[in-house]
Amino acid sequence: MTTVYEVTEQDIQILGSKIKQYKIKLELLNSQLQTIDTIQGDCLSCSYNCDSTSDIRRTCAVKVFIKDKTYNLDENSKFWFNRFLKIYIGLKTISSNGFIYYPLGLFTYSESDYTWDSSNRTLDLKAVDFVWYLTQTKIGGAETTKIPNGNIIRNALISIVTQLGGFSKYNIVDIHNIKDSTMNTVPYDIEVNAGTTVWELIMKLRDLYTGYECFCDMDMFITRQIPTMIEDPVVLDYETIIKKQLVLSENMKVDFNTVRNVIEIFGSTIDVDGYTDTCTNSGSAYSCTINSVTELYDGLKVAVKLNVANGVSPTLNVSSLGAHTIVDSDGTALAAGVINDYTAFEYKNEQWIVLGKYQVHSVCILRNTEPSDTEKTQDKTIYNTDSIIYRVMPNSQFAIEKIGIRKDVKTGSDYENIYSNDLCEQRAQYENWKSTRLSRALELETQTIPFADVNQKFTYKLLSTGEIKTFITTKISSDDLTKGTETIEATEFFETYPNGASY
Repeated sequence: MTTVYEVTEQDIQILGSKIKQYKIKLELLNSQLQTIDTIQGDCLSCSYNCDSTSDIRRTCAVKVFIKDKTYNLDENSKFWFNRFLKIYIGLKTISSNGFIYYPLGLFTYSESDYTWDSSNRTLDLKAVDFVWYLTQTKIGGAETTKIPNGNIIRNALISIVTQLGGFSKYNIVDIHNIKDSTMNTVPYDIEVNAGTTVWELIMKLRDLYTGYECFCDMDMFITRQIPTMIEDPVVLDYETIIKKQLVLSENMKVDFNTVRNVIEIFGSTIDVDGYTDTCTNSGSAYSCTINSVTELYDGLKVAVKLNVANGVSPTLNVSSLGAHTIVDSDGTALAAGVINDYTAFEYKNEQWIVLGKYQVHSVCILRNTEPSDTEKTQDKTIYNTDSIIYRVMPNSQFAIEKIGIRKDVKTGSDYENIYSNDLCEQRAQYENWKSTRLSRALELETQTIPFADVNQKFTYKLLSTGEIKTFITTKISSDDLTKGTETIEATEFFETYPNGASY
């Protein structure tokens, strides 16, 4: 369960007040994150953006009129490279005793994001959350940096975040295969060149398994599973929203360009010395011909499209060079039905070792109904793979029965690192879920809700239909919070997720 803001009676009273004053407070922090000054002045404007889909989630641009002259940009000023900002929005009502402050976040800034106009006494700050440091910090010290196969992913992340990123506070979960928590180690050597940013290296580790996110929340670096919000309580209910007249306008948006109900992913391809699409069998004995293979030697790699799933104690005879036993990567005999279709093998010690799928390839299809056996067979032919997952959601308006097939094919870049069909299936389900869930967004213009944050659950009665639905906030933005309005974007909450996984 995610950390949920507990709304107080004071919060509700503030929201319901007809007359409110807004004020921005800036606290200046040193490198130990200790408050060393509160910036006093009149806030001329404060734009704010919090986006759960962005690497740098929180950004803020503040313009303040200042009487103090100590803001010149030099090593003796209050603003320099080792300074940080904590920004608050304050609300005051007729009945409240002074301003009540709510934190917007802990921010940093680069020298180019700070402007002090001494003639007009205005201070301009463009602040970003701490992920910015990770995107700017480049790895050096050697031509290449390598994280060896077998390292526990969480331990590797902690080392990177603390030693390269400079964070002392972190909350990093164990990253593992969603279906098998014991698969939590780096499956192959990860190597990056000097000049790669710390954030790029973090992403390579995070994306080894599907369904995780990394971000900064105040002064802490967080890695966790992307929350389903299934167990999370509602932060604001529709009755409170109606009673306090929080909503100024409503708009339901569907991004037709991003709706995709069929996701096809091509993962890694094993580099082989030869391959063939033609294979025959006699019981458990496979035979094929690969013209480029004229002799067998340790290290020879081939790919064969097997015509049937293997039987017990299978053998492979390539180019009539002799039948040799097929074994698993650890040298054990294969159980029946383990390999089929395009499979890569390596010849070693007079045995054929299974390397895995020659081309990792999976498809996920969103449907309203379970497919028939005939439809499943047709899909295997159409997509040329047995690795097909069906997401069945009877009420989905984006299923293929409703809008036809809208396909997206993903290859290269991060996808070429997907090394097994199991992981490829998980990623296909995740991408399918994102491309249908995040494409339909509720956009509300509201009064400023100072405790609003992304990944909060709320109920809302649609003005257009009168339906009461549950939504999850994905983005909060305002051109100027001091004017008392903001825009909230949210997606409809569904309790059905791929395999019950946390994404």
